[in-house]
Amino acid sequence: MYWGEYPLSFAACTNQVDCFRLLRAMKADPNMPDTNGNTVLHLTVIHDLPEMFMLAVELGANLHVRNNLKLTPLALAARLAKKQIYDLILECDMDISWRYGPVVCKAYPLNDVDTINESDGSLNPNSVIANVVYGDKVEHLEFFDGLIEEVLESKWQTFGKKQLFMSLAGYIYFLAVFYLAFMTRDAHVLPKDNEEEIIEADYTNYTEILSAGLSLREHLAIARLAEREVLPAHCHLWDYSGPSQQIRMISEILCLFAVVVRTFKDCIDAHRTGFSRWWNSIKAFPEKVLHKFCQILVICTVPLRLGCYLDDSFLVIENFMVVCIVIMSTLHFLFYCRSLKFVGPFVLMVYKIIVRDMLRFLLIYSFFLMGFAQAFFVIFKSCERAEIVYQEKHNYTEDDEYIEKFENIMGDGWEAVMRMFIMSVGEFGALYKNLNECKSSIAPQSKVFFILFELIVTVMLLNLLIAMMTRTYEKIAETEKEWKRQRQRGFCHYIVILDRFVLIKDEELSLSRLNQIMLSRNIVAVRGAHKAAASSTKPVEKVTKLGNGLTVATIESNKPLTQLVLAFRAGSRYEKPAQIGLSHTLRNFVGRDSKDHFGSAIVWSASNYGGVVKSFSSRDLFGVSVTVPRDSTSYALHVLAQAAGNPGFKPWEVEDVYPTMRADNGFRTPFDLVVDQIHKAAYRNGGLGNSVYAPCSKIGLICHKTLTEFAVSISKNIKNYNFVV
Repeated sequence: MYWGEYPLSFAACTNQVDCFRLLRAMKADPNMPDTNGNTVLHLTVIHDLPEMFMLAVELGANLHVRNNLKLTPLALAARLAKKQIYDLILECDMDISWRYGPVVCKAYPLNDVDTINESDGSLNPNSVIANVVYGDKVEHLEFFDGLIEEVLESKWQTFGKKQLFMSLAGYIYFLAVFYLAFMTRDAHVLPKDNEEEIIEADYTNYTEILSAGLSLREHLAIARLAEREVLPAHCHLWDYSGPSQQIRMISEILCLFAVVVRTFKDCIDAHRTGFSRWWNSIKAFPEKVLHKFCQILVICTVPLRLGCYLDDSFLVIENFMVVCIVIMSTLHFLFYCRSLKFVGPFVLMVYKIIVRDMLRFLLIYSFFLMGFAQAFFVIFKSCERAEIVYQEKHNYTEDDEYIEKFENIMGDGWEAVMRMFIMSVGEFGALYKNLNECKSSIAPQSKVFFILFELIVTVMLLNLLIAMMTRTYEKIAETEKEWKRQRQRGFCHYIVILDRFVLIKDEELSLSRLNQIMLSRNIVAVRGAHKAAASSTKPVEKVTKLGNGLTVATIESNKPLTQLVLAFRAGSRYEKPAQIGLSHTLRNFVGRDSKDHFGSAIVWSASNYGGVVKSFSSRDLFGVSVTVPRDSTSYALHVLAQAAGNPGFKPWEVEDVYPTMRADNGFRTPFDLVVDQIHKAAYRNGGLGNSVYAPCSKIGLICHKTLTEFAVSISKNIKNYNFVV
């Protein structure tokens, strides 16, 4: 178990709030990295402890420290698919631009979220977007709702759409010139029937030329024809004479030029991004891998074309490669179809069916196919020998035609496998006809094998494949986010690679302008989300007032966690001059011994149930909250009663609280100090001028007797303190 290497990290991982506060009071550094570079915040993310994360942030932990993997706590939460703590970190790091009633305009910094560093415009391979898009967990699907979706949409509208359409235009251009070159090429040269023979004569002087009845021009034409090197038959592709072949030559040059340029750009992308990350982004799309492989094959056709002078087998290899390029390059259209809602889910279904269902089916299918193929191969060999004996007995030759003549259609093992495959898809008439004409003694046994093959392979296995594909289809059809994730991955594949080129090449779109666009879109999106939340139906609140003056308010949230809060009016505004610092002392005392139980037992037992005990205070209220799983609510009431309603206030424990109070004062921000001064000036003669923090000079004046008297007065005057649960 990885709990860090420092006491502060251990306290955070084991959810020890008091121990954590005490260590911070003794100047323990929450930003101290261990050998893995992880700080306290990284460890709270790893162990998924949002409460401890908030406490560490409140006590001075830095949100932007990177570990050895160059991951901030936010990026680490994205990589580990910790959605709850990821949202918590975003809320801690955001700024509120303005607020109008329930509508809030929030701005989120994109330093760790975006794939571009704001400082220098370089690529950030450890950003939140990169970790989410290339993540392989199902929980990563939840991250596409909200900020990441808005950032990607902003980039898509800014430059991604343009680049994708340019990529599509380049692909269509490649297909057009390649198909044109393919359709005008001759796979094999045809022999000419009326080939004119070249007149062979030795014209050493003009007299012989005249005696042959030829003019000087005709003689020179014949001489050039004789000296011209005739192309070998298998090098006919070098012959570009004629209009169609000239079109082929131009198309081949344009196609080769496009492939070389595209391959050069891919090499630059792989170098700048890193080959490993570039390959991971490519292999997520099988059709794109095939297209990249086509580019390599197109370049390989050049040396094969030159090799035709050495051997005619080079022509055969080139023709085979060209046919493969035609098939694989066409499949690249599926990559662009992913973004269309009309066909995108079906493209994803095809991939999932091939990877999940077809491979498993082919593994089982191949066992049965090979077994039955070898069995029928042996049976047909036996039938062939029996047919030879029958022909010798009736004086038939092999070429004679007679009734029920057996013909061996399984000449070798591979032919037997192919026949079995053909029979499995329904073409079994020819094989059964041959079995019926078999004159061997094992003919009845062969028909039994035929029936077994039809039942097991044709009926059972094929219907099993159909059922598996149906299940995959229904599963993907119900999961809209899976297609959305694949579409976003397709967009982000272009966006991540194009980010650096946009910042370098497009001078009109500077880095600050790009961030402004994305930031403004995020603000609008968050504002719209808050409007929707404000307009939605709120949960019904039920309030009941008991006879002893205790008010019970409940709200059904339908969440797996239950939070119980006991609050009453005992904030700093109700402190008398001799009680300054009382609410601060009470807040830090929660979690200590009660009259019936040790404080450690209360906190540990709550932790065993998955609960967290916290205290809070303001100028008006003091309270204690317990958060537990829903099925442990009854136990949480007992914990709440002991922690808040039955404190022990032992003298030595009250003294232990004083260092934590001084630590709280040490971590006050300038904003807190200004707010206290404003209250003090505005309410000079009232309790609202009291600070929620005890002054350093007053710490230690509130003893255990004062706290006990205060507890007794509360228990006798519940109505006056307005107790609420």
